[in-house]
Amino acid sequence: MTALASAIPCWQKDWGIGCKRRERDGIMLEWLWNMVFPPKCPGCLHYMEKRGEWCSSCLDRLCRPHLLPLAQEMREIFSSGVWALGMYEQELRSILKQLKYRQKMGIVPYIHSFVAEGLAKSVRDRHSKALFDRLAVPVPLHKEKLSKRGFNQSQLIFQKPLESLGLSMEDVLLRTRATEPQYGLGAEQRRENLHQAFAMSEGKSVQGCRILLVDDIMTTGTTLLECGRVLKNAGAADIMGLVAASGRK
Repeated sequence: MTALASAIPCWQKDWGIGCKRRERDGIMLEWLWNMVFPPKCPGCLHYMEKRGEWCSSCLDRLCRPHLLPLAQEMREIFSSGVWALGMYEQELRSILKQLKYRQKMGIVPYIHSFVAEGLAKSVRDRHSKALFDRLAVPVPLHKEKLSKRGFNQSQLIFQKPLESLGLSMEDVLLRTRATEPQYGLGAEQRRENLHQAFAMSEGKSVQGCRILLVDDIMTTGTTLLECGRVLKNAGAADIMGLVAASGRK
């Protein structure tokens, strides 16, 4: 063992020591950061032990997975329904807007813990089997908006929590043109705005796949509907929708 250890190049030994030192420094920096800015529940602002945690009261109040009511044309596409993990109101609405419109990356751990709890509740409840054995697909952003924002919020919100359950995520959809923000548009304007705005990415296939289409919020459902149509026309066997929040009950 001594001879083997002596044969290890010095740079490898130094690299191992460096990794431990960086890990130690990272823990120290996190400790100092928490001392200066103590982690709080984003709902009631109660002090928490770790950043990203909610108090149990706020999480129980806001995290309520539910099946959304759908019009006939959406039911034809989403044969397994569309689920929301909570209502688009109060603190949940606030943190989702901060991420999407103000790029507040510090709230991502809180969103991830919310989504993880919502998925855990789903697994414990009646629709557990419907979540598994699916390919997760995020609603895409146009390349100009993606470059400006720096991230796709649908992917950022769901990828890590879904991967912890064994679901992989893949960018199989493409936004073919820049569109106006849906916020503030009426139902018909939303349809016109997104008409033929999505397509399959080159070289991608969903033939025979069970799809979990994810987005941050659902208002009228126009975005999910247009993406769902593309996936179904491309041969997807079954499509389920999942959003972090919705104003629908």
